[in-house]
Amino acid sequence: MQKLVVGLFVGRFQPGLHFGEFDGIQQAIEKGVTHFVIAIGSSNKEFTKENPFTYDERKVMIDLSFSHVSWITYQTFGVPDFPTDKERKDYILRELPAFDYVITGNPRVREIFQKRDECNKKVIWLKIRKDVKGTFLRDQLALWNFDELKRSLYPDLIAYLKKIKADRRMMDIFRSERRTPNLCVDVIFKDSQWRLVLIERKEYPYGIALPGGFVGYGEDPKDAAVREVKEELWVNIKIKKLVWVYGDPHRDPRAHMVSIVYEGAYVSGVFKAGDDAKAVKKVKNVKDELKKMNFCFDHKKIIEEYLKD
Repeated sequence: MQKLVVGLFVGRFQPGLHFGEFDGIQQAIEKGVTHFVIAIGSSNKEFTKENPFTYDERKVMIDLSFSHVSWITYQTFGVPDFPTDKERKDYILRELPAFDYVITGNPRVREIFQKRDECNKKVIWLKIRKDVKGTFLRDQLALWNFDELKRSLYPDLIAYLKKIKADRRMMDIFRSERRTPNLCVDVIFKDSQWRLVLIERKEYPYGIALPGGFVGYGEDPKDAAVREVKEELWVNIKIKKLVWVYGDPHRDPRAHMVSIVYEGAYVSGVFKAGDDAKAVKKVKNVKDELKKMNFCFDHKKIIEEYLKD
């Protein structure tokens, strides 16, 4: 009989196992792991922004996530929060089955189990090949953004989330904890040859967009607009006027983003793609070219409404 090679996989799994975590499990299998001990962290926390689901709900979610790969064997265990990492580690070593490896892409977890003491467990260090974050998924749940959820979760899990009204729960939690939309700025301006300046994004969501980004805490939105253009295009602008504020909860697939849109004027500098910009795009015949371009967010709509004024 083949000896089990057991891997410990620690997470909060809010909600369930996503595709990125499954990729980590696949990496562990490639390293020889044949059985998984799934440690559900913060098992004593529920109905909060970071931990919206109960331990029992998360156990069901993990079972549903594994349902499409019946050949993988695993066990699930709850691990409550503790004041210190040592107490948490001692609980895992005492209460959970023995394991050969710790499977993680989290530097803190690796440090906890590789300290030079009686534990000193071997770690399978995961490569992040599918970058999915629980915070992002919980944002999508609050908006019930199915198109985004199905990029990261299996259909059976999504059906369960719908059954327990996870979208309503997340929205209620966000409101009770005074979670507010993210504040952004976008800038419409032309270069010295009167060409509309756009960027091609190098990060998700991909596509053509107006230059812009997030407003920092303590930062005036006008200053943020000037800064973001400088970081993305390496040029200086001045703000001429406010265009409009756009706040549709579904305008950005990542989360609820409210954007203050300004009209700017080019001042100086040589255009060069930087920060989130993969390339600089300059458009002369805007009305004709808009139809041919693949915009992200609602930026095509913003430009069209701006041109009408």
